Amino acid sequence: MQQLHLPLLSPQNKQISSNFSSQDTRNSILNSLTERKSPKNIFNENKTGQLERKSKYFTNLIVKQSEDQQSETKNIISRQEKIENELKMKNQILACDLRR
Repeated sequence: MQQLHLPLLSPQNKQISSNFSSQDTRNSILNSLTERKSPKNIFNENKTGQLERKSKYFTNLIVKQSEDQQSETKNIISRQEKIENELKMKNQILACDLRR
């Protein structure tokens, strides 16, 4: 629905509103014209914006920590595999020495 932004008490507004056929349409236009942002609404919008920014910050922080944790886990697994491979090689060398 197209909203008109005209002052509420102007003669043009009365003329425009009388051109609409349904009472509902006129009421919805008048309601949209009379909507004003109170300081309370502005405060709530600012608070919502702050909450959205904080939410985004903490979401990014959690993602970063998760990525860091995954990277650390991969490094630990890599070191563990390296140690296991070294132990296998040492066991093979010892087994060969015992056979001699």
